[in-house]
Amino acid sequence: LGVMQSTIQTISYDHPEDRRILKSCLSQWFQNPKDLNLTDPKMKFPFHFDMWVKRSYSMTDNMTFIAKNMEWIIGYISLRMMRTKQAGHLFHLIVDRNYRKQGVGTNLVKHIELFAKNEKLVSLTLNVAKKNNDAIRLYTTLGYEPAGETASGSFIYRKKL
Repeated sequence: LGVMQSTIQTISYDHPEDRRILKSCLSQWFQNPKDLNLTDPKMKFPFHFDMWVKRSYSMTDNMTFIAKNMEWIIGYISLRMMRTKQAGHLFHLIVDRNYRKQGVGTNLVKHIELFAKNEKLVSLTLNVAKKNNDAIRLYTTLGYEPAGETASGSFIYRKKL
């Protein structure tokens, strides 16, 4: 498959219209318990949007980016910036099932890396479930290296920018 042409833009849980769009999109994607578990192992099925926002998006220094094809959201990723450490943490990467293995996830991660460099961050980390082989392959290909495990047993990966 060729690389999917998509545009990447910022979206915010603080804006009511963005929030409405995100709720609709994520609720659709997370009808599958496996996708929810691989994206956020601590979230219980069925998906609850308000819990998702409360747990992960109440902090101020988070940015969320979406990939769009035409006007459809086909991918999603967030970045938590820890400016005092000059570091960032990637989380909640998900690509619509119909658009996987077409470069959307790669484009989202590369976009965040460029954004992070422009924000003077020097490294990025991320956590990935041990059974999420596709994500592990993606991050390894993009130069992320194993850096331990979380208390809940996910892998930690790190990349210097």
